[in-house]
Formats: sequence, structure tokens, C-alpha cells
Amino acid sequence: MGSAIIIAGNTYVDVLHGLSTPPTIDQIIITPQDDLGGRTFWPSDVGPTTFRINIGSMDLVDHVFSFQIITQAAPPAPPQPPSPPLTIPGTYTTADDVQSHLNAGYDSTSQTYTVFGLPVSLASFQAHVDHANLYVNSIVGSVLSVLDQRYDWAKMAALELACLRVLVAASGGMLLGAFDYRLGDLYITKASIGRLAFEGAVKGFHDDLLRMLTNFATPVVAAEASAKDDVPTYKGGLMNP
Repeated sequence: MGSAIIIAGNTYVDVLHGLSTPPTIDQIIITPQDDLGGRTFWPSDVGPTTFRINIGSMDLVDHVFSFQIITQAAPPAPPQPPSPPLTIPGTYTTADDVQSHLNAGYDSTSQTYTVFGLPVSLASFQAHVDHANLYVNSIVGSVLSVLDQRYDWAKMAALELACLRVLVAASGGMLLGAFDYRLGDLYITKASIGRLAFEGAVKGFHDDLLRMLTNFATPVVAAEASAKDDVPTYKGGLMNP
């Protein structure tokens, strides 16, 4: 879109169209902005860089024209099917799950979590989450479907294991005695409320993990009492391995 002037005494003006591909005559729309006194006007002489605006005869005054070039719009892209949700096989728990479970803070600037006031790097935090998912998944040797009866137990076991590992990482992995922990540069003794809270959290996640793994990995077979006579029973002598 632009404007051009045919100077008095002339019958045309060449105008830059500014397109990499020259337009056709049909794509050029010109409109006079003043009275042409009945003179005709039209575009012509389309070249690589310019086109021409003409009037039927010269005049003693200038005439102003506006012009517009209608370019061909690209055809709309065909609709694409929605992408399937991104899933990671064997992912029973996530870093967000563990952060919420531990009520941990996160500083996006330093990429560091804070657990019980102690720092754990983002890389370490995620590594423990990945390990927990891999460990639980390796028990069955395949990825469990959400419809599998063991899935919820697997999910809870992965969460407990990841939380436990993050707590150990936060403490520096050093237990100096039955009642004393070394948390980085900080020693927590049995008289410390913080030590008791930390120790209680470690023990709680440890006990929960054992329960989850037991329920997750131990098969249970149930039978009705009315079928007791149908259950095969060995009544021979002692069996040796």
C-alpha cells in the first residue's frame, strides 16, 4: 500500500512495488485521490521492481493516486491431529511429587531445593527421583499400566524411596552415631529438636517404604472357605529341599 503522484505535464509515473515476485496486473488496485476531469487511469508495465500508473491525457495539475497490491495468501495448513501427551515409561513419581511430600522449597535462580533447611541441588533431587522410578519398575521388569492393581502401590513405593534418598542426600549421607547426625557442616545432637524431626522423617519414610514394597511385591492368593476341600494338600512325609 502506498501513494504516487503523476506530475503535471506527464501521463504516467513508475512506482516501486517492493515485492520479490512481480505482481500481476489483476493484483494492483489504484485509486485517484483527486478529480481527474474524466480522464481514465490504469496500471501497466509490471517489472521486477516497478509498475506504472497511467492517465488518459496530461493535465496542468498534479494528480495523486493511492495503490494497493493484493498478494496471494498461503493456503491454510491442514489440521494436524493432537499430539499425544508426553509420558515417560515407568514414571511413578516426579520431582514435584517429592517436593510437595517433603514440603521442600525451590530457588529457580540457584536451582536448589531446601529440605529441612538444607540445600539439595536440582540435579541430585532429580537423580533420586529417577532412581526410585527405575528401582520400583525393575521389580516387575516392565512398565505397569495405571489399570494394574499394583500401580498405586508402585507409585507410593517410588515416592517413599525418593523422599528417603533426598533426605539422606540433604544430610550429606553421614550418620555419626545412634543419636547424632552430621548435616553438611552442622552437627545435630540428640538434644536438638531439628535432629529429632529429621530422624523421625527418615524413620517414617523408611517404615512406609518397607510396607509399600511388601504390598507391591508380595502376591496374595485368596480362596473361599467353602472350597477348602478342593485345595490340594500334601500329606506325605517330610520334604527335603
